[in-house]
Amino acid sequence: MKTIEIELYKIDELAGQALAKALDKLREATEFDHAFMTEEFHGVLEALGFTGIECRFNSFGSQGDGASFTAHYAYNIDWLEDLGFEDADLIAIGTELEKLRIRSAEIMASGRYCHSGTMDVEVIEGDTALEDGLLTEARCLADRYYRQLEIDYNYQFSDDTLMESARANGLEFTADGEIWS
Repeated sequence: MKTIEIELYKIDELAGQALAKALDKLREATEFDHAFMTEEFHGVLEALGFTGIECRFNSFGSQGDGASFTAHYAYNIDWLEDLGFEDADLIAIGTELEKLRIRSAEIMASGRYCHSGTMDVEVIEGDTALEDGLLTEARCLADRYYRQLEIDYNYQFSDDTLMESARANGLEFTADGEIWS
């Protein structure tokens, strides 16, 4: 039988290229958890009068990246109460939607990209001249969602967060930064 000894290190014991490699390996092994942000976004949309919501987003940093959603929209008279918290941007959007008072509309998205520019609106019941106003507010919501996702993504994959996760999970690394299983 052959015995091999390997020195293992905690994340805080690594430096230079070994630390950089360990962080890269942790990024590769980490999946972006956007469930909370998406759930919160759905809640905001529902409070504002959107139902049957389907969200799409992709990546951060490439052409065509962004977020969009499809949904049915009907003005919700209780939107401010249903929103449940004060946020100046959301209140401004809600106020604009309130001015429109569209009874029924469909928010659509098409194409291979996911950004808000792929979204369109069809008013089913109400003044079709108001479609542009609804589309503007829907796009503002999609862009806001994307910005929040990007902030959360950058947080989840930051060096500090990855190092804290490695500490909390007791991960060990070889001298060259490989994760030891």
